Amino acid sequence: MTINLTDAKKKHHLYNCIAAANAAKYVADEYTCALGLQASYSHKPDRVFDNEEWHLNHSIAVEKSIEYLKTNFPGILIFDNESVKIKQRIGKATLFGIPDIIAVNNNKLYVVDGKSGRAKGYHRYQASLYALMLLKQNVASEIGEVFLGYYDPKLKLNNFNMVSLGGHNEIQGIWSGEAKKKIVNLANAIVSDQELEARPTATNCQWCGWKNRCSVPYEESEELLDVFAGF
Repeated sequence: MTINLTDAKKKHHLYNCIAAANAAKYVADEYTCALGLQASYSHKPDRVFDNEEWHLNHSIAVEKSIEYLKTNFPGILIFDNESVKIKQRIGKATLFGIPDIIAVNNNKLYVVDGKSGRAKGYHRYQASLYALMLLKQNVASEIGEVFLGYYDPKLKLNNFNMVSLGGHNEIQGIWSGEAKKKIVNLANAIVSDQELEARPTATNCQWCGWKNRCSVPYEESEELLDVFAGF
């Protein structure tokens, strides 16, 4: 295996899963290393995310998002932050996620994912995936609206923006048949006996938790060399 899992810590077998955020990144082509996702399914990456600044900014994004819901949807029932863990079978694997904010109003589901910093393409897939998974658990009869709550501390004015991804039909449309098929194929491959392909790229390797165990990580010098190819 290109990623050496010798001595890597295994997850408890009941917690083997594809994170919803990783599934969203894969569909959005923002993390395409299937081998890294396969390793993460049953093992704990060496790299631990512990960024105090991010945690602070994220908590502000969540607080401002809650204020928005209370102001714009009087009487809305908001669950405790990150209190609901959702699991769902996807192909032969398990999908797992913890939404930031879940709320119900008039039997309609409202989901918000708080984000700090700039918007990324996979965000819409992640937030809408949470809503679709929750709908399967009969939290509400239909999706009312899904939001992304962006807080950017670098901006002095208008540093919070609530972006709506739409209601029931719009959320269903984000996860098209092609997107669903892509994830099912990935899920089945992850739990198979085959060794999946490593995809060393600047984007894939920059924050990958398996970089130190991978035999083919992307090196920044590779891009610099390409610039002068042929000279």
